[in-house]
Order: sequence, then structure tokens, then C-alpha cells
Amino acid sequence: MKSLFEILSPFCVEGKTGQFSIAVKNENHLVKFFLSNGEIHHIRYGNHQNEQCLSMLDDLHLSTYSFIDMASNGSIRPIEKSTPDILQYLRLIKCNDMKSFDESFGESSGIKNEIIDKLCIAFIRQIGPVGNMLFKKMKEQHIRSSPPTRMELEALIAGLSEKIDEQKYQTNFVKEARSILE
Repeated sequence: MKSLFEILSPFCVEGKTGQFSIAVKNENHLVKFFLSNGEIHHIRYGNHQNEQCLSMLDDLHLSTYSFIDMASNGSIRPIEKSTPDILQYLRLIKCNDMKSFDESFGESSGIKNEIIDKLCIAFIRQIGPVGNMLFKKMKEQHIRSSPPTRMELEALIAGLSEKIDEQKYQTNFVKEARSILE
């Protein structure tokens, strides 16, 4: 059984800058650790921040995680605890069945169609791990046949792109989705 320390610390040791996100089972929020050059400088879970998030971790059922390179949290209040202190605390948080998104995607999606799989990955690449759940809902709304028709796939892409707030990421998704369909 791995601890959260064993999962997060390699990102710190490697000096990564970005967002380490953890999906919480049956919740709409992610636990987000923001790193800058390997230092944890902010933690967020819904409306909770920093030390408050740390105290909640043991009660959450953590499921999948991912790392978004170079993601930023803007200018939010930094955490007061040092990275070594945070990592020491994370040694106590056991993550029974937590897997990286890449490990869990094949098991949990149940989607056999290769095009659908690639579209899901492209979508998640733009909005993070919460995209897996949103993708499944959108797929149920737009895909009725097996294998899906071109029109259904186009409708799915259009629906998914509307769920992406930032224009840059929306454009990236549509571009990648179109190349998948070609």
C-alpha cells in the first residue's frame, strides 16, 4: 500500500513545476498540489486551501491522479509549511487503490472503441482528470450506436469543446479531435 508521499515526492525531487491533481471518489472537486521547481507552494480542495486541505486528506477517498506540467495557480496565498514538512505528513496518508490516470483509464472506462478512447484522452489533456467523468456523461448523451457514426462523433466533439472554458484549450482539443477523426 503506497502512501501519498511515495506518489507525490518524485515530482518534488525532479524539480517539477505544475499541478498535481487527485480525483476524489464521488466528489466534484480535485485535490490540487501546485508545485514550483519541486516546492509545494499551494494546496487546494474546493474552497479549502493549504493546511486545511492537509487535515482533510485522510478522510477523502482518493482515486486517480495526474500531473499537468507548467500549470499555475496564479497569485494565491502560499502555504506556510515547508515542502519537507508536507511530504513528511503525506507519509501517513495511505492511498489503497489510487492509480495514475493513465493506469486507470483502460480499466475504468469500459470504452472499447479506439477513436472514443483517443477523444477522451485528448479531452482530459485539456481539462485534467475530472474530464474522464465529464467525458462519460457527454458520451452517453451523444453516442447511440456501436460503432458510433461520424455525425455522433462530431456532435460529441462539439459538446465536449463547449465544456472547455479557456479558448486556447478549446482550440487545442478541437484540433486534436479533428486529427483523430481523419
